[in-house]
Amino acid sequence: MTTPAPYTVVAPALPVEDRSGAVGVRLLALLSNQAERHVRWVRETTAQRGVRESEFVISDGEGMRWPLHVLYNAATGANVFAVLARCGEPGRTMGGVSRERLVELAAILLRAVTETHPVSGGPRARGDAWWHVWHCLRMDYLFGLGAWLLWDDLSPELRLLIARILEHDADLFLDVVAPAQLYDDTQAESNAWTASGLALASCMLWQHPRRDAWAAKAKEFMISAYATERDVASASLVDGRPLSQWLTGPNAFPDYTVENHGFIHPIYIAAFSEKVRTAVCYRLAGQAVPEAVTFNADHAFDTLMRLGLPDGNHLYIQGTDYSPRRIDSFLQACNVVPLKPNPLREAAFRRALGAMEHMARSRPDLNLSGGISFSFDFGTAWALTENSLMRRLFGSPAEALPETAIDACLAGVHVNEPGKFALHRTARAVSSFSWHAITRSSQVMGLTMPLDADVLCCPAQGSTIGEVVADGVDPQTPLEVVAHRVQTGDAGFSVATTLRRCAGRIRQDCAFVSLPDGWSVYLERRVAEQDVTILSAESGTVWLYDDLRWPFQKLPRVFRAAAGLLCPVSGQAYSGHWLNVDDRMGYVVLGADAFTLTRRTDDYHTWRLAFSRAPAAATPQRCAAGQEIGRFALVSCPWQTAEETLGLAAAIAARGWEADQDGSLAIAVGPYLVRADVAEGRVAVVASGTASPPGPQLA
Repeated sequence: MTTPAPYTVVAPALPVEDRSGAVGVRLLALLSNQAERHVRWVRETTAQRGVRESEFVISDGEGMRWPLHVLYNAATGANVFAVLARCGEPGRTMGGVSRERLVELAAILLRAVTETHPVSGGPRARGDAWWHVWHCLRMDYLFGLGAWLLWDDLSPELRLLIARILEHDADLFLDVVAPAQLYDDTQAESNAWTASGLALASCMLWQHPRRDAWAAKAKEFMISAYATERDVASASLVDGRPLSQWLTGPNAFPDYTVENHGFIHPIYIAAFSEKVRTAVCYRLAGQAVPEAVTFNADHAFDTLMRLGLPDGNHLYIQGTDYSPRRIDSFLQACNVVPLKPNPLREAAFRRALGAMEHMARSRPDLNLSGGISFSFDFGTAWALTENSLMRRLFGSPAEALPETAIDACLAGVHVNEPGKFALHRTARAVSSFSWHAITRSSQVMGLTMPLDADVLCCPAQGSTIGEVVADGVDPQTPLEVVAHRVQTGDAGFSVATTLRRCAGRIRQDCAFVSLPDGWSVYLERRVAEQDVTILSAESGTVWLYDDLRWPFQKLPRVFRAAAGLLCPVSGQAYSGHWLNVDDRMGYVVLGADAFTLTRRTDDYHTWRLAFSRAPAAATPQRCAAGQEIGRFALVSCPWQTAEETLGLAAAIAARGWEADQDGSLAIAVGPYLVRADVAEGRVAVVASGTASPPGPQLA
């Protein structure tokens, strides 16, 4: 069979030298583990259908749901098998099978994926699974790179079909301007993966007449992916052209965070990995890596480290609509480290790699990502294949900070006004507050917790600010942020917000203040804007992880309160105004004298902590317009023992609210006096016993 010149592909020659070092061996061991799971998936899927493994096909179903995920998993499996077949240790079985079997399985999956593409013209072509153009080049990269690594092992017919698919899909984007959207749904991720398919096509089909056009379009999509507003107007040259000529608009905020699904979404920040991975294509093709590949990726990675946790997970400062526990996403983003190395970035990579190794050892029954709400784990496979290839080809950085130094290096205060959040890290604790709300949902929430591999708090929307249910109002009605004011200092921040709740019937003025020692204070006043009947009201809501399936948690949570050691009954009210968890997290309140711990088991199990007035004085509560409904304070104290929480609770109860001045709320917390004029948004933190200064101040 003669291959037409435009579809001619030369198998890549991997350099003999493996530059990945000891880290590369660790990556290959995890990748072998992942390959075993893909081998098992092929075996079990075909057994269920009563066919041979060579007859594996993509299952039927709705185009954008089940078949798309099966396509992703099959394409990913082919990629995993190909990387291990080409890069596995000589003479060693990888993935539990021989190299020959890896090649055979890769070819089976490549055939199954490509025969669903409309270009195949065969009976299994699935237009409903491919007509969503936005994802096709992502799929092309996954199966295409795997095919390229095994090119000489594939049949001529399969090679030609793959080349024609790459051509077809790359051509779809030649006249498309890289899209830009800053709010709600950034185009960052899809631009990054679109670039990966374009880059692969240009590198593989080296004799194709439109190769140069694909290569230029790939750069455009890469540069656009994480471009900021500053970049759009910049005359700085990237790959020989001013940024202003590459770009039509921004996709990222000034700090390189991005919004997706309506809020700041760390998983989509990490998706710059999908353009960075094209460095592998250029190196295999013998080409220089364009500047576009890493444009802004290193800055986005630094932001992602700031939003990272010691267990390898993200800090979801505005909540998440995916599983809140999955450690594959940050590891994917680490593929930029070999190209943009420094000791802190390398340390963060090694911590994430260690977390995944711990997961593999401790919970072999779970996905390596730790995610339990989704059956497939292709994100882990992408992380392992990409980091393995990047380090093999470009080397592993030699210098890394000690893991114990990472969090101290990330300490500081950060505010993103357009993204609507503030963050304060110390070497041992983290606090964040988001004032983000849109018409369909609210991401107003605060978090304070220790920085520890056994992450304590689940980032649920509505954390800290509580919940109010009013008669005649749908409980799902989103709250509105009427006003906010942020103040910062060298060692903390404050965010004062005015919220409109229950369809405008209730105004909630509140302030979240992070303190220099890692503690936080939350102050709240609720006032009826209209005559209203309150059916239930809670404040200071916190979701606490308690699930031994997560390997970093060794023992069940230990709760201590005024009544002593608690064995919580879900939903039962307990008297008291303090609670300590595990002798490492204390909560003390004013304005409430009871709390509940409610069990949730929909993902990783949590307890929902909520404070309220004692049941005898509870609801329904009828309030006239202008009436103050209540005031509340929550002090959150990372790394506090139960004895220390008891002592702080006694001191706060003894002093109570400080003198009310011009409608302000004030509370003494250890050495600090925290005063907030919540209605005006002015917050001051001064030494306890010192008069508040005349102007706004955050010490």
